[in-house]
Amino acid sequence: KIRLRGPPGVRSMLRGPRAAGRGPWQRGRPRAAVPDAPAFDSPTAQSWKHFESFPGVKEIVYDFSLRRNQVPATTPGRSIPDELAKDLKLIGNRTVLYRDANAWCPFCERVWLSLLEKGVDFEQAFVEIGKIPQWYKDIVPTGQTPAVIINGQMVWESSLILDKLEEAFPNNTPLGPRSAEEKEFARVMRDFCDSPTGLSAAGYGLIRATGDNPGELSNARENFESALATIESALGKYEGSFFLPHFSVVDIMFVPPLERFRANMPYFKNFQVYGNAKYPYLKRWYDGLDARATYGKVKSDDSTLRQLMEKVFMAERIKEAATDVDDFRLEAAAKLIINREAIIADILQHSGVSQEDSTNLAVDEHLLRVVSVLLTGDEGKPCRKSSDAAVGAAALAFLRNRVSTPRDMRADAANAFRAAIDAVLAKVYDGGRALA
Repeated sequence: KIRLRGPPGVRSMLRGPRAAGRGPWQRGRPRAAVPDAPAFDSPTAQSWKHFESFPGVKEIVYDFSLRRNQVPATTPGRSIPDELAKDLKLIGNRTVLYRDANAWCPFCERVWLSLLEKGVDFEQAFVEIGKIPQWYKDIVPTGQTPAVIINGQMVWESSLILDKLEEAFPNNTPLGPRSAEEKEFARVMRDFCDSPTGLSAAGYGLIRATGDNPGELSNARENFESALATIESALGKYEGSFFLPHFSVVDIMFVPPLERFRANMPYFKNFQVYGNAKYPYLKRWYDGLDARATYGKVKSDDSTLRQLMEKVFMAERIKEAATDVDDFRLEAAAKLIINREAIIADILQHSGVSQEDSTNLAVDEHLLRVVSVLLTGDEGKPCRKSSDAAVGAAALAFLRNRVSTPRDMRADAANAFRAAIDAVLAKVYDGGRALA
């Protein structure tokens, strides 16, 4: 007999009539695999040369720089090598932005966006955060990014750079306030963005707060909601989508924190920033920002921002205890639990992974994580070993397309099953690599 484990309902879910036919999801030895797909090197496969000539491929990357054997390997805009970046005399009066190599730095994002908005002709030099080279420390005393050479002068600190760009390029698109009233309002809001009691501090304070101390979490949430209320009120002062009657340095200051809170608050704290009925002006601001082509060149996606919070800032999700598990997730989990051995055998035989004891264990671990997502919502942490991550990714990618309905489970159960696999696959690697 097989002893079933899991929440109530798993056993009863298995008592229903089985779907016609036998696949790896039914108990017993799996039947022969479906016919293999054509090999990639078959006559039907296209070559790299074919796709390089695909309409639009070369045109869409016309403003990208290829940086062989460097990080990043490609980058939008023009870049200069380190040999030139470290020699201020050779740079002369060119405008050069020094920013982090991965485009993760929120302060670099401000300056980058401002340069694009103003239409300044500039080049870029890259600094790898965590491995700041000595040559950069020699020319930037803080050793931090961003920094910009403007008319032969090195300027650092993002807020100061924004002001210096307005001063140095008055004939380019103006981003500063245009009246005494706007100037004072802009000063107050810019201070509120980065002050110890402002938006950024309140937002990151909530993300860092844990469920271990309910009082701390409650106070952090209250502080963040208060900060958003201040933002909402400020955005209602003038007509239009932005803080001032036009898109300005004030908006640019707020782009990085508000971009990150929109992505991270729903994931880590189950708090919806964008689309929250309490903040209609803030939603209008987000919509206006998203419509700007310049922002589209610097913005990050939600997945990257969430990985950054987990990897760099060690943020942890506060997971609510699982209550009701719907029948479809329960069915998918039950089928996986009862047919685990047959499914593993099918994976080992047909997915292409090596048939070794360590491989068997890695596959088993990843299937267990899929069940965990289905029944508890917890997808676990990234793998410790890159070899286990590779096996798990291959096994789950194979299994995602292997399940068939209604042979193996009902259609909605299969949808839940594939969504659970996607959740685990997103966690297999930590920012593109295993932890060790």
